Amino acid sequence: MRHMSGMIDRVLSGQCPGMVPIVRVFQPELVVNLAVARDIGIRIPPEFAERADQLIQ
Repeated sequence: MRHMSGMIDRVLSGQCPGMVPIVRVFQPELVVNLAVARDIGIRIPPEFAERADQLIQ
């Protein structure tokens, strides 16, 4: 995810999307922000939360 935000930042800063190098993530990380989910009315099933690499309270 961190790589993606850097790529988005480059494009929004004016760099041509075709010139932004592609970063391949070999081990994806699942991060669930429970506070934001609660604030916007999304219920995160316990089974899904258990699979997360990181839970943000």
